[in-house]
Amino acid sequence: MTLLSSFFQLRQRIFGLEKKWRQPRGFSLIEVLIVTAIFLILLIVTSQQFSVQLAKGRDARRKADLDLIKKAYEDYASDRNQYPPHGTLTTCGDASGTALEGYLSEIPCDPDTTPYLYVPFPDFSNTSGGFRVYAKLEIQTDPDISTLGCDQGLGCGVPESLVPSNPEQYNYGVSEGVPVYFSGGVPGIASEGICCPYGNTSCNTTTLTYGVCPGNPPYAPFPDTEACIANSPCTE
Repeated sequence: MTLLSSFFQLRQRIFGLEKKWRQPRGFSLIEVLIVTAIFLILLIVTSQQFSVQLAKGRDARRKADLDLIKKAYEDYASDRNQYPPHGTLTTCGDASGTALEGYLSEIPCDPDTTPYLYVPFPDFSNTSGGFRVYAKLEIQTDPDISTLGCDQGLGCGVPESLVPSNPEQYNYGVSEGVPVYFSGGVPGIASEGICCPYGNTSCNTTTLTYGVCPGNPPYAPFPDTEACIANSPCTE
């Protein structure tokens, strides 16, 4: 073997080693599992963030709906000296033929297709005193919930007599003439009771949740408003 041939053989071996080292190395099973786990974690985090943003968007719509309803109710009361009758919000959609025709083109509905809760004041048959309209916000940490006092685990205090199933879900609302929180008092009326007028000369009283007027039985009517005030915690 000549020196020249030996040189060429050595050169080929060197090039072969370089080529071998330049070839891409495959992933091990552990590396594949680590990459897969990281990908899944990122996917879960991204999905959760996306879900939160969707919920915030639905909550923003709920707030806008209630502001729209409040404005319509105020316009209605300006024309008629009372607020719309109870049950006005039970059917969502076209407002034609409803009490809100001319005030709303469509009756708003919760993004989850459930009606908003309308509670006239002082009772369902007398809507001249004010109203509350409630919604269920999905983001429990929304600062408006605590601002309204609806963050104590009971929502806005909606009683089971109005919503037998999970009334505490109603954690946001708008109102006129009364506070949003259902058990709150109003100036001139004690928080532990309320006089419920029936006509101009009689009333009932109840020590149940503020704003709930259960009707005559088992609460007997007083002969006149003065007697009601004198014998019940209706005024400060």
